[in-house]
Amino acid sequence: MIRAALLTAVILLSVAAGCVGCSFADPAPVRERPWWMSGMANPAFLVTTWGVIYTPPGRLDEFTARADRPLAPTAAALLEHEQTHARRQHAHGLGMVGHGVEYLCSAAFRWEEERAGYAVQFRALAARGIGIYPPAWVVLLMDPSYREMVDEPTARAWVEAEARAVWEERGG
Repeated sequence: MIRAALLTAVILLSVAAGCVGCSFADPAPVRERPWWMSGMANPAFLVTTWGVIYTPPGRLDEFTARADRPLAPTAAALLEHEQTHARRQHAHGLGMVGHGVEYLCSAAFRWEEERAGYAVQFRALAARGIGIYPPAWVVLLMDPSYREMVDEPTARAWVEAEARAVWEERGG
């Protein structure tokens, strides 16, 4: 696990070397995940780094709106989650390299960042009339890609509290 985190950090630093002076776009662009990112996360997950949202291979169309086909509500909500990550990476005091290293090395930081993304995603889903089923989200938060960022009771308590807050905000 530590070896994978270090390898990912080296990749991020390598990309950083070629990205000096990169500008930040809001909203972040969406691209298909390149081959070298294949081991960074669950193959089904979107990954946001360097202000770019990367889709799993073969799924770019699903997350790209066109005039003749708007995004599915769940895809739009997930992109809002990832846009939150892009903005937070950009705003991070140590820049995108520092953000990436801290995300890889600190479970507490990962948990803070993911809570921010999921909070936005839950509200985006609710705004589109889609309910939040806490047990499914707890399973997602326990995915090995998150490298044990949180224990199951903490994840469950947070998801239930956040779902309740979203419900109350919507007048439930």
